Amino acid sequence: MKYNGFLIVILTILFTQAQAQGLVMQSKHNIQPSTNFTIGCGSYDFMKYLDSKKSGYLDLSNQSMQYIENLLSIQNITKTTDSINVIPVVFHIVYNNSDENIPDSVIHNQIEVLNDCYRRTNTDTTNTRTLFQNIVSDTKIEFALAETDPFGNPTTGITRTYSDVEFFGGILPYSSGQDQEITDWVNDSLFYNLFRITQDTSGGISPWDTENYLNVWIGDLRILEPNFDNFKELVYFGLSTPPMDHHNWPDSLLDVVNIYEQGVLLHYINIGANNPNSFPSPYNVYN
Repeated sequence: MKYNGFLIVILTILFTQAQAQGLVMQSKHNIQPSTNFTIGCGSYDFMKYLDSKKSGYLDLSNQSMQYIENLLSIQNITKTTDSINVIPVVFHIVYNNSDENIPDSVIHNQIEVLNDCYRRTNTDTTNTRTLFQNIVSDTKIEFALAETDPFGNPTTGITRTYSDVEFFGGILPYSSGQDQEITDWVNDSLFYNLFRITQDTSGGISPWDTENYLNVWIGDLRILEPNFDNFKELVYFGLSTPPMDHHNWPDSLLDVVNIYEQGVLLHYINIGANNPNSFPSPYNVYN
């Protein structure tokens, strides 16, 4: 089975509000510098991007989710088993400097955080809002670092790859006032740039078999803006690719979707409660 479909939920565990002043966010949201706005998960923006490349993608995604919702509503599903669905995970650390080459302990901590949340053993469950009290539960899902690689060899579930790419968000060739040019650049280049981290040939590392592993890539997802005082802008803390294994979808749509590797992309500071790195200004409010 493919493990990325529900992972947008993972990202919402990690993200909060931050302040930034980069050109991409200013252009995207038509705001002024020093304005507060939310930086978060790029998954839905990525889905909108795919829809712009092949109209109908979002409609088919919504239909798929509605089908699942209807199926659940008519089956009166109850949990009658204590069996746990364990998902093998491989973390691909792609680094250009020592700060980005985060230690194993950070990865182990992130696994603990995910398992606490999915098994509902985290200490703040008493703060669950009334709206959700009747539907929250232990999902019976756990995450575990892979113990065997695709070739059958023992593994720690963590790979480390040095990259010449400093900023996987890319280099923005524009300056203040060039809003349309920046918008066009975002539409044409941003997601292509980010997904370089998922390819051996583009400065990253290619995924392990997505049928059998959840792939999580960790690296510097910022955009360098040399014409804006070399500002390093963070547009997304991370993103998860949407479900891509729809056998009833037209080939023309799958041809657009399937060029992107499946899994989760995370900025290297946004992982692990014990991460030794912290955000510089103006993102330090997130710390």
